[in-house]
Amino acid sequence: MSENAATLENSAIERIFAERKDFIIVGLTGRTGCGCSTVAKLLCKNFDELQPPTPSGSDSIAERQYKNIYEYAKSTWTPFRLIEMKHIIFTFILENDFHALTEFINSTFNKNDIDLSGLEASYTELYHKRAKWKKVVYECTSNGENIPADDELYKFYFEDIPKYYSKFQNAISPLLYTKLLQIIGDNIRASGHAFSSEVAPKNILNLAQRVNMLIKILRRRNIVEKKRVLVVIDALRNPYEATFFKDRYSAFYLFAINTTDDERRNRLIQAGQTYENIEALDKKEYPSLNNTIHDFYQINIEKTIEIADVYINNKDSVSKNFSETKSQLIRYISLIMHPGLVSPTPIEYCMQVAYDSKLNSGCLSRQVGAAISDRDYNIISTGWNSVPDGQIPCNLRSLLSIIRDDDEDNAGMSQFERTDDKFKDFLKSKVGHVDFSLLNGRNCAYCFKDAYNAYKEQKNQVHTRSIHAEEMAFLQASKIGAPPVRGGYLFTTASPCELCSKKAYHTGISKIFYIDQYPGISYKHILNCGNNTPEMVPFYGAIGRAYTQLYTQILPYKDELYMLLGLTFKEKS
Repeated sequence: MSENAATLENSAIERIFAERKDFIIVGLTGRTGCGCSTVAKLLCKNFDELQPPTPSGSDSIAERQYKNIYEYAKSTWTPFRLIEMKHIIFTFILENDFHALTEFINSTFNKNDIDLSGLEASYTELYHKRAKWKKVVYECTSNGENIPADDELYKFYFEDIPKYYSKFQNAISPLLYTKLLQIIGDNIRASGHAFSSEVAPKNILNLAQRVNMLIKILRRRNIVEKKRVLVVIDALRNPYEATFFKDRYSAFYLFAINTTDDERRNRLIQAGQTYENIEALDKKEYPSLNNTIHDFYQINIEKTIEIADVYINNKDSVSKNFSETKSQLIRYISLIMHPGLVSPTPIEYCMQVAYDSKLNSGCLSRQVGAAISDRDYNIISTGWNSVPDGQIPCNLRSLLSIIRDDDEDNAGMSQFERTDDKFKDFLKSKVGHVDFSLLNGRNCAYCFKDAYNAYKEQKNQVHTRSIHAEEMAFLQASKIGAPPVRGGYLFTTASPCELCSKKAYHTGISKIFYIDQYPGISYKHILNCGNNTPEMVPFYGAIGRAYTQLYTQILPYKDELYMLLGLTFKEKS
């Protein structure tokens, strides 16, 4: 191959991968105390400052993979630019003068809890700057023009606001700071204003849209300077905000930052939080849904974590070295830049099987998937939360067949549902005023557990029609005569409840890999008891869409190497 041809092919390859290298958006999510801010700071370091662990030189597959990742990251790593949601929230606060800010704080908390004295002059200066730049950006976008690549505009959002905000944050006690930010964040999603909670659905994505404006500022600035645009958002706490970026950018990846619950709580206590505050925080971040407009604008970490693309296990709170976290970060950023650089880990492969299995679920509340493997990560069985084999899944049944007494779905409805007149009358009383034409062709499925618990004025999981995902995986292994599961591993997209934990314990599962921590007492009461306790392992890795994107080679690696190097082993014709 001629030198000129090799140069052309080299340039073509670099152009293909440049699209992935030059623009990346990473959104972070996770419960308070899991370390989103720590991860954001790590991503903003250069490679020498980051100091990821050096390869050990071991001949294991995992270490050979890590060596490949390390060398690639060392050559290509670029620090990310940080956009912090707390600063975005503060830009909405700045739409109000200093008097309105102090009035809101005094009406929300005790007058003596927060002292902002000495901050008024600099706040007022930013208040007027904010009004100026809001007008400039509005006029540009209204006329169909790009946001200007203005140095002063960039300086205002990326230097002035962070500098002032640190003083603002220091004036508020840690016990009140998180609560204040949560209240204002909810207000912005509900009303579009920092100090009003009046609901207007058009404002639900206001925070995400303002983040998007800052991304555009960076893109305009960096296009002019011909620099890469790598952005990390700390942190997304509402699932619809995360979906906003997923829908707009193929280069967006949502990273969920996890750690064990004990380690998370220890970090919060060390930061000055009380046990009571932590309980209140957990309740706020994992809310009970009420099927109202409130569900759209409130914080919901649980639902946001569910839709993450990559899960990072952030441990090392004692040493503060975060070596495992760093090695995971360079792995997934490298794979975003260069898909197929290495193969999935066995843990990722098995969890992806569990993730795909959950799509079979006919549950109306939440899809959960599970997989059981032996110690070598060979899949033994899979499961998902759904009804027993031979029954009709909940999403394929219609409430209308009950309340209209047309008996058109004898196969789908149970004898109880078809013949118990009191229960049927209860259902009719609940939906008698409903205009079913609003469904626009959607099936009017219903949750029997919800309906029956309301009918009996109780709350009992036993009335669910579904088998849990983990339970189905165990039953399926028995049904098909699979090898024994003792000593094997359970993979589940949500950590097992108390009932499934007992089954996992009894069958001798040695490790449970989970994505999201179940809020009950299954671990402390069942899995962490006795002499045969399984190890609980928070999942780390790529899942779902990201699993396919990060591990599918754009170009066969052999072809890539041959063209880059101008190398061939074929004889010339």
